[in-house]
Parts: sequence; structure tokens; C-alpha cells
Amino acid sequence: MIAVLFPGQGRRPPAWAAISDGSPSARDTFAEASDVLGYDLTGVCRVGSAEQLARTEVTQPALLTHSGGALRLLCDGALPLT
Repeated sequence: MIAVLFPGQGRRPPAWAAISDGSPSARDTFAEASDVLGYDLTGVCRVGSAEQLARTEVTQPALLTHSGGALRLLCDGALPLT
């Protein structure tokens, strides 16, 4: 059995959007989220101010998208299980 844990709002991942750089499936995850949200989530994660990124309406979708992208990488075999 494998358990996968993701960060909550109190913890900002070190590279919000960098996960999308190396993987088409992770890039797709950010693109899908941007389409649903109606704004460029990748851009906000890359260059948004600390205040902007701290807003719940930005942080929550960003965390979900980052976690979803990481899960897709894990399922694709691009991330180790260690």
C-alpha cells in the first residue's frame, strides 16, 4: 500500500510552478487549472507577489494543482517512490 500526502495552505512548496517545466502531464495540469480558473495560474505562481500567493483563493487552487501535477508525475513513473 502506498500513501500520498500533500501540503496544506500553511506550507508553500519551494517551486510552485517549476514542476510544470519538466513534464508535459504536469504542464497540462497547470493549463487545465488555468482554464477552469480563468487566469494564468502558472504565471501567478511564478511571479505573483507574496501577498497575492497568500490569498486563499490563489493558494488553494495552486496547492491542488501542484499536488495534482506531482501525482501525475508519480503515476507516470517520473518521480521515485522514495
